[in-house]
Amino acid sequence: MFKYNSNNILCVQASWIIESSIVSTANYKQLCSRGHLKKLTVGGNGRKTLIQFDTMRSDIKNKVIELAGNPYAKVTTIPFTDYIEQDQKAYNFYRNYTFDNGEALHEKNIKEYCCNASVMNAISTIVNSKLAQRKALAGSKINVWKKIAEVVSELPNHTYPHTLPKNQRILRNKVKQYFIDGYSLFIHKSFGTKNAKKINDEAKAFVLACSTNPLKRIANYTQLLKIYNQEAEIQDWKLIKSEQSLINFLTDPKIEPLWWANRFGELKFKEKFTMPFKTVLPSMRHSLWYSDGTKINMYYQNDNGK
Repeated sequence: MFKYNSNNILCVQASWIIESSIVSTANYKQLCSRGHLKKLTVGGNGRKTLIQFDTMRSDIKNKVIELAGNPYAKVTTIPFTDYIEQDQKAYNFYRNYTFDNGEALHEKNIKEYCCNASVMNAISTIVNSKLAQRKALAGSKINVWKKIAEVVSELPNHTYPHTLPKNQRILRNKVKQYFIDGYSLFIHKSFGTKNAKKINDEAKAFVLACSTNPLKRIANYTQLLKIYNQEAEIQDWKLIKSEQSLINFLTDPKIEPLWWANRFGELKFKEKFTMPFKTVLPSMRHSLWYSDGTKINMYYQNDNGK
């Protein structure tokens, strides 16, 4: 009957309060309307209506404690799924999203992308809160990202039709990228392939120049789209309606290396585009000297060349 909501606020299930005869159904509605019972989660679609415990009227709270005991001693964990809440902003973004050719996203894609955003938001809440980690991950002592990746991969697909990666390293990078690109991250690049071709060579050079300008840094794709369209009107280029055209162009494997170092620095460029390698110490003393006699001879030549 006790439960923490996604914001780690202790709640009591409304149905349990009524079933336990603490209040009647009619009285429950009156108490809610008068503010004596504060609903934090509305029931429906498998969810239970939750009442904030601390804001209950004192007599009701005492009856709850009398029947159920001290809630703070009983509740230690909450399911990961309780952190997944519908993101209305994401829904509005995908519902209103159109490509340059006027095509809208399909209903299936909208559902998938909204779910991706909701799960990403839940992951962010848990990662940024030690309390949430203890409750959602059941006090797991293993690597937090490893546990999150396991939980996310086990979400039932019929309820949460997300397409997030199962690998913990890839998932972690995806979350980081989500807070850079926002909702547009999930829109499949192939959807806008034709739109990217609408940028001519001269316009592409301008977009690259903007992306690599160290003095006037571009904050996001929205700003870049605005700057591009302003220049497009002057240069008589084709206007672009969607950020996706710019994203498709700049994230092309042939184009990305041209601006990445200027944007994120040389170290980040090497991490992303160069082949990683590592060196190891020799297994025995002086083993490197033994491997190449020419260097040893050079090191030990005297003034007479012997």
